[in-house]
Amino acid sequence: MSSYGNNATRVWDDVADMPAIRDDIPTHAPHRAVDTLVFSASRGRAGVKTAIVCPPCIYGDGRGAVNKRSIQIPEMARASFERKRGFVVGEGRNRWANVHVRDLADVYVKLAEAAAAGGAGASWNADGYYFAQNGEHVGRLRACRYCR
Repeated sequence: MSSYGNNATRVWDDVADMPAIRDDIPTHAPHRAVDTLVFSASRGRAGVKTAIVCPPCIYGDGRGAVNKRSIQIPEMARASFERKRGFVVGEGRNRWANVHVRDLADVYVKLAEAAAAGGAGASWNADGYYFAQNGEHVGRLRACRYCR
């Protein structure tokens, strides 16, 4: 039975749920093979620090040299404009976490700075899993600090 459009029964916490994130996410989850590879990369290797950043829907104009826009939010907007109405999946009660692209970039910068400083101030390896979000949306996005 599909859960698309339904309200999630579990909201994961990247601190309190770390053992479950490491051990209980199903192997068929699209990102699980990469998660497992990263978790295993530091085992038995002194000094190797790994971290996984797991972003949700990303919005905002990027500043990079190649891809300057996210996929999810513009595609949802495009589909709504083409249909001349919004769309609902399942019961329409799902919540999606979101993050502005600059806030997501800040997460990577902070992790890189912490790694360069010896690792203090961040969690690494088996505990280095970060859900990067700054809000949620159901039917509309909240304004971020860059879009106000």
